[in-house]
Amino acid sequence: MPSFVEKQSRSPHENDSHVEENGSSFDLIGAHVNPNAPQDITFHLEIEATEDLEEDLESFSRLRRLGQFTAAMNHFRRCLLNSLDNTYVLVQYGQFLLESSDINGLSQLAEKFAAKQYNTHLAVDDEWFMILLRASILTCDPLPALLSRRDRSTVSRYLLQVSWPRLDSTEIQVLYNTQALSMSALDDFDSLSSYTQSQDKHCSLSHASTYLKVAQHYAVEVRNRNPANLKSRPYLQWVLAKFRLQQSKKPAAGHLALIEHLSKLPGDTVWRYGMFPFRDLTVYVPRADEAPDWKLESFVSEEEHEATKMVHKVATELGDIQLQAACLQLMIY
Repeated sequence: MPSFVEKQSRSPHENDSHVEENGSSFDLIGAHVNPNAPQDITFHLEIEATEDLEEDLESFSRLRRLGQFTAAMNHFRRCLLNSLDNTYVLVQYGQFLLESSDINGLSQLAEKFAAKQYNTHLAVDDEWFMILLRASILTCDPLPALLSRRDRSTVSRYLLQVSWPRLDSTEIQVLYNTQALSMSALDDFDSLSSYTQSQDKHCSLSHASTYLKVAQHYAVEVRNRNPANLKSRPYLQWVLAKFRLQQSKKPAAGHLALIEHLSKLPGDTVWRYGMFPFRDLTVYVPRADEAPDWKLESFVSEEEHEATKMVHKVATELGDIQLQAACLQLMIY
């Protein structure tokens, strides 16, 4: 059946500047329905297309979330290594390097793909910037590819100046209300902070016990659905969390007991309450002419020690450096 689409040619006297300015090939053709001209017309269109990486990215992301870093790296090198110019691949790979503690590899990647200064309105660029920022915080050493504090304020000011002229009165009122809500949220945060500081150790341990009981239900369900999930970072972290809770309830065992013991000595104790397993080793700095000599009593059972060694062995097989470090710290304390 013939179509009723007729091609309209552009006048030769028309200026090409309009086409060049908009950069659209659709300005070169016009079409309209003409029942009086039953004539077939073929349109040849060219569109940009990229390789579909969704399936490979999902597989890579799943391996990363499970903590199977060796398998994830092999999969990435096999399927995604040549697609790093794709921002979504870059962000997923950067998150992988951060979680696998490969800060050197992340730094080299950041030098090649620096965070964009004036594209922070794109969520994927924001995520790349936050990955680099987290790496700097964890290592206490800013990556060269990160923007300086002055540059970050320049970016924020630029984004405000770009959007501000287009705001109407209603949008300005929303911003004003948002500021009021932010101030109220700060008051709530201060109240919550004061409340948490007023809680004693036993109350915190009671809350932790409640959370672990809920987590145990899901851990058993995950294990029953697929026994292979036993070798995954989330399950191994749950196992260690149970033993850490048991240690914390004992007055002379574990990390909290060590900190309490060192705090009574005349020297300086440095530690950081980072979220597990992001925790530094506790450092004790003696004062002048001090020769500290102590030995903590250990009430860590043989069962707990063997379980920690087992988790360390599995973490080594998975290539999970953070979990390996956490296990070694638990065995030290």
